[in-house]
Amino acid sequence: MNNHELIREHTQTAMQAINKAHEASKDLSNNPSPEKFDQFRTQMQEIIDHLTTLQDYLNHESAHAYEDLSEWLAAAVTGNHLERRHLQNMKQ
Repeated sequence: MNNHELIREHTQTAMQAINKAHEASKDLSNNPSPEKFDQFRTQMQEIIDHLTTLQDYLNHESAHAYEDLSEWLAAAVTGNHLERRHLQNMKQ
């Protein structure tokens, strides 16, 4: 999976979380209760988590691009496709 595919996947996941939070907000508006409020907060936290993941990825996009480049070069030189290491949690 290349950088653009990963960005698209992270974006789609965040958008799905936004849709769920929107539904939870409608439920809360129509039937206010502590349970509905907790569901809404849970959905909002899910949005935050997904957007944080996307932001972390975008903050370190160049490192991911280097990883892609090293995979392509290795494949060109050796003829073998290397398994992607998946850079993660690169917070400074």
